[in-house]
Amino acid sequence: MSITVYQNLTRWFLLGLLALMLLGGRLAFAGQSPAEVGAMLKAMADPAGAPFFPVVMQVLQVLTWALHILFVWTSIGGLFYAIYGFTRRDENHQRLARAMLELSKVSVSLAIVLGVAPLLFYQVIYDPLWYASANLSASWYIMFIVFLLIGYYLIWGAYFTKMKPQLAIFFSIGGVIFLLLVGFIIHVVNYQALYPEKWVEWYTSGGTTMNHSGWNIYKFNIFRYLAFLVFPAVAVTGVFMMLYAWYFGKRPEFEKSYVDFSARLGAKLALVGGAGWIVFHILYILSIPSEWQAKGSIFSWLSVLGLLLCAGVIFIAQKNPVGM
Repeated sequence: MSITVYQNLTRWFLLGLLALMLLGGRLAFAGQSPAEVGAMLKAMADPAGAPFFPVVMQVLQVLTWALHILFVWTSIGGLFYAIYGFTRRDENHQRLARAMLELSKVSVSLAIVLGVAPLLFYQVIYDPLWYASANLSASWYIMFIVFLLIGYYLIWGAYFTKMKPQLAIFFSIGGVIFLLLVGFIIHVVNYQALYPEKWVEWYTSGGTTMNHSGWNIYKFNIFRYLAFLVFPAVAVTGVFMMLYAWYFGKRPEFEKSYVDFSARLGAKLALVGGAGWIVFHILYILSIPSEWQAKGSIFSWLSVLGLLLCAGVIFIAQKNPVGM
């Protein structure tokens, strides 16, 4: 048995094992009353609270999240371009599509590994908010792991069929759909956590019933989703293409025409994606409830200024993207 076959069998075995664990957990809790489950969870809570100064946890959360989201963006952006590139007959597009598929495959692995730290920091500081929100949409939250695994395997399917564009497109579309779905779930859980005053109303439908199926979505902001995930994925992947051309352009096996093509295309993607990022970031700020006082916060508009400065650099780079 080859190593590849063994690895694939191991992955499918672990996926099946996870499915059995999820089913077993649901059956185990089925016979318990909410009071019993609540008592058990309360007993598991850490009596010491946060293990260190919260501000340190917050700084580390932001830093580790920045590393995590960088590879989330290149995972999704790489698939976006791979889908487009494989539809083109031009050899430069085909070659770059294969390279971006490789980027996406590696980035998903790094995003998963680097996503553990910010999640743990978030849970340490904001666990009551996160936990309550996750319970409101519990079935979705549990399925995000399954969807992530399915998306990951589909990306590998695209990678193994990269010399067959039609199959690679099929697997890439499936992979990006599941990754976007995972991002949607995490977005919803995070966003619902910001509205604790509405939890009881959501859970009881205004006092008329008990929504304990876990399949309800109570709060979603399309501007936030596009500004945090979709357009940054395009922009950052475009920047990566420019860096890809700059780094590999020095090697003799990389023709100048291909290097220039990759750099100029990356610069255009970065500019278009960056413009969309700025627009939807501003729209998200304007959509934030007034009582949060985000519209008048200096940090909100400093974030816009930072994006504008980055867009300015990308605009200047259009003339000579490899040289930048």
